[in-house]
Amino acid sequence: MKAALIDIPSAIELVTNICISLLRYTDVIISDKAYYDAGYYCQQTNRDSEAFIFWNHYLDICDAIEDNNTDNLEHTDLIHTDFPQDITLPTRLSISSEQHEQVKNWVLAVSVDRNRNATKGLPTDGRKVYIGSLFSLNEETTDTCTPCIVTGWPIINPESFS
Repeated sequence: MKAALIDIPSAIELVTNICISLLRYTDVIISDKAYYDAGYYCQQTNRDSEAFIFWNHYLDICDAIEDNNTDNLEHTDLIHTDFPQDITLPTRLSISSEQHEQVKNWVLAVSVDRNRNATKGLPTDGRKVYIGSLFSLNEETTDTCTPCIVTGWPIINPESFS
């Protein structure tokens, strides 16, 4: 679906949500590319707090690839998501060094710019989880949402939480 929509400018929000949904599968797909893409499309759609978290995690994954070790991979920013913590590390970086440097520079610039809210974390909803997660931490319901067949985004029954 992502490949079918990627060249349609009006579908960029759908592509963004697809890229984020793919993060649920980083235990079987190329993890650095998945986090890079999610960050890229979030940044393109002015979802800077999400872009910051995903690109920051991308950089952590790159460090883990260089060390060939996931022991120091930090997951604190992803705690209220359904993204796996045990991911597959590729043997080498999947992104060009130019793109990698652009991400590093953007993350650094956002980190030091106190006028931006991009470092505030991932947005959550009434389920007390990241808006793109399929599960809930709400005491009233622990239901798992059905994923949208197009984007993988949760289909939420608004009556299931307040």
